Amino acid sequence: MKSIRDLFFVLMSLLFWPSAVQAAINPDEFTKSQPEKIVIKVLESKAVDKGAELTTVTLKAKVLEVIQTASGLKPDDVIVVKYVQDHKRVKQEAKELEKKAKTGWVGPQIMTYPEVLKVEEVRLAYLKKITNSDAAKDFKDYAPTSSQYSFKQKE
Repeated sequence: MKSIRDLFFVLMSLLFWPSAVQAAINPDEFTKSQPEKIVIKVLESKAVDKGAELTTVTLKAKVLEVIQTASGLKPDDVIVVKYVQDHKRVKQEAKELEKKAKTGWVGPQIMTYPEVLKVEEVRLAYLKKITNSDAAKDFKDYAPTSSQYSFKQKE
């Protein structure tokens, strides 16, 4: 009877153990199936600190190459990319993960914000169109979709 119970325990452990384990996700998973996958050249870059906790970033960029687009982008289009860097959230999550790591816990990585690009930089960008209303359909405003993986060095 004991061996059947032990066998049952081992089988149940093997079945449910993988679902309990958390691991870092491959960065390529964050960039799969994004609405816009384009190569951009930064024309203007503006980062405005909103205190020590937030920075708002606005980039004006020229589309050099369209790999995939859901909004109909074309080469030579000029777009605006807007996002917020939330420094407070990232610091808080880092502290929490550091505390958990000391107990032997292994878990997912911190999702941070995209970096501030510099003028003239050329990057592969993963974006989505920002639409607030039907009246905004003609605006070329976009937001990053893949956190810190939103802008990759062009290979």
